[in-house]
Amino acid sequence: MTTSKPTRAKAARTPAPTPEPEARACGCGCGAAVSPRASFRPGHDARHAGATGRALAANPKDKAALAALAGMSEALQAKAERVRANAEAKAQRAKAEAESAA
Repeated sequence: MTTSKPTRAKAARTPAPTPEPEARACGCGCGAAVSPRASFRPGHDARHAGATGRALAANPKDKAALAALAGMSEALQAKAERVRANAEAKAQRAKAEAESAA
């Protein structure tokens, strides 16, 4: 009769922890953290384009808004330009209504 040796359980190896990439701030300026591969939180790209477009409608020479516009993708630039055009048209309509009421 043979006796078998008791087997020892092997200690489970834990993988070395991978360093987490650092989160960065959302590009719209809200301060929320986004993953390293993203620039904005969901929906915040439109928020940023809208704020930039309205700032340019109020002051076309606003250096901060112009710099923000230059750093946007083509699609966001187009969205900001549409917002700017709509805001200017709205202001013109309000001015015309005020003049006609007077």
